[in-house]
Amino acid sequence: MGEALLYTTGGAGASGGYGDIDDRTLALIATAGNEGKFESTAGAVVERAAGANMSVDVATGWTFIKGELGILSALQNVAIAANASGNPRIDRVVLRNDFLNKRIDLDVLTGTPAVSPAAPALTQNTTTMWEISLAAVAVASGAVSIVTAD
Repeated sequence: MGEALLYTTGGAGASGGYGDIDDRTLALIATAGNEGKFESTAGAVVERAAGANMSVDVATGWTFIKGELGILSALQNVAIAANASGNPRIDRVVLRNDFLNKRIDLDVLTGTPAVSPAAPALTQNTTTMWEISLAAVAVASGAVSIVTAD
C-alpha cells in the first residue's frame, strides 16, 4: 500500500480530517468541477529531484475523489519496481480512495510486461475503491532509472 493522504469525510472536526473544512466548503469543491482531479502548483509527477533512480516524486497538492478530500502536504517519493522481464511495461501512479478504510492512498499499479504494453486498468467501484491516474510511467526492461521522458 502506498502513502496515505490526509483525509476528511466532511463536517467540522471530522475524524482524520480538518476541523476548518465544513460541509459547505466540500460541496463547493465538489461542484467546481474538481471531482477526480489532483491539483498541484508544481508538476504532479516528475523524476526524482535527488537523482536518477527507480522512483518518481509526487508534488504536494489536493484531490477530491467521489466526495472525499485528500491533501498531500509534503512531496512524496514513490518507488517503481524493477523490470527484468525482457519486455517493457507501463506502470500507473494513482490516487486511490479506499471507501472501506476511509483513506486516500498514493500508490503504483505495476503493469504487465509485453511487446506492446498497456497501462493497468483503474479500479473504479463506488462501493469499495475509486482510483484516478496521476501518471503512466514507461519502464524499459533492465531500466536503472526513471526520467521525466518515461
